[in-house]
Amino acid sequence: MYRVGIYNELVVIRDSPHGVYLGSELDIPSEQQVLLPNNQVPEGCALEDVIRVFVYTDSEDRPVATCKTPHGVVGDFTGLHCVDTTSSGAFFDWGLDKDLFVPHALQHDRIVTGSTHVVFIDLDERSNRVLGTTRLSKLFDYDLQALRGGQEVSLLVYSFNEFGAQVIVDSRYPGIVYRNATFEALRVGQRLQGYVGQIRDDNKVDVTLQRQGALGLDDSASAILEKLESVGGFLPLHDKSSPEEIGKLLKMSKKSFKRGIGSLYKARKIIINDDGVQLIASGNAPKAGR
Repeated sequence: MYRVGIYNELVVIRDSPHGVYLGSELDIPSEQQVLLPNNQVPEGCALEDVIRVFVYTDSEDRPVATCKTPHGVVGDFTGLHCVDTTSSGAFFDWGLDKDLFVPHALQHDRIVTGSTHVVFIDLDERSNRVLGTTRLSKLFDYDLQALRGGQEVSLLVYSFNEFGAQVIVDSRYPGIVYRNATFEALRVGQRLQGYVGQIRDDNKVDVTLQRQGALGLDDSASAILEKLESVGGFLPLHDKSSPEEIGKLLKMSKKSFKRGIGSLYKARKIIINDDGVQLIASGNAPKAGR
């Protein structure tokens, strides 16, 4: 039997004027088969071939298979763009012919056409329809015992508050990236990598976008070196540069910048001047440094 809302490996059972019918086995009854429409049938498809398809319901709530790849499957958090709203709810583009429906009852805040939201994709067991929800807090895992400080994690930005960007950590846990530790403009639905900082008493995770400790030092030095090489060997940044200037050019804190250039200076890869940082290996004539 196929399952709605996920990928299925199904066998081609029979042909029809509308496409081919698929099922888990060749001899299953017709009510357990699902149609793969003609415009989705792969070239050269033959009876008894096994095809990987995604199964969802069409505009008449009939199960249908597709070879298209949706932006998420049941159980996923994903950033989606709202393409329409009605008195019943909102519709999001998730990469398929039929948009993903988020009923009003499953919306955290009012959704308007053109906005982007992080949506959890779920299956309504009663109707066997795939639906979305933006009510996320009850879906998070608040048991954080598996997380460790410094651990690299995946992040999905789902909202902002007065403290910074609220993120979903490893598609599972609630976390926050503080505003003063963010050196680029984040947006809802953006995916990025981060590192576990403090695990708080309120069962949330403070997340940084830069590693801490010795590994963080290596990261900042590498980032500065890469930037120097990409801009011709000179950066107009120095000890008196503002955190905003450093963040704009290098997307790191002033503390990380100072540690990084200190490491590069000790390795004799740069010269530090009053007006900036010069890469010795660039081939440019070095300016008078420290």
